[in-house]
Amino acid sequence: MNVMLVDIDGVFNNFVRPKIDLFLGGEFSVGKAHTGHEIAWQPEILDRLLSFHDRGLAEWRWLTTWEDEADILLQGLFNRPERSFEVAGRQDDHSAYHWWWKELVVKDNYADYDGKVVWIDDELNYSNRDDYSSDTFLQVKPYPCLTSDDLDNIERFLTS
Repeated sequence: MNVMLVDIDGVFNNFVRPKIDLFLGGEFSVGKAHTGHEIAWQPEILDRLLSFHDRGLAEWRWLTTWEDEADILLQGLFNRPERSFEVAGRQDDHSAYHWWWKELVVKDNYADYDGKVVWIDDELNYSNRDDYSSDTFLQVKPYPCLTSDDLDNIERFLTS
């Protein structure tokens, strides 16, 4: 089974919302998460990425500092109550060993995964982590957040 390792902040939740409208256009929903943080996202982008899971193209797994809170955000603020996804790795298990714990999760669990892996994280923009990229491993570095072009690339990768 293929997997998608999905972050939230910088992927769905963008921190530069006024600039986003200039770059991308489109409709954004804005609301407060259960944590009190303001979240801005594009419902059509979220729905399309969820459709990859629903169509069996890849299993969705959270790889985010939100960890178990990600499902609460998805079910509540994003209004997708039927959703619940596995957390791919936890910060507490890895952060003492490396400045960016997610890289260790990927290296330990997905570098030699039997299936295709899509890793979607805006923090990949700030690194040279292309060493995982191959015909079975795709890194998506959304900027300023996940776009339709990113989703086109993911879908092509998963269906090739």
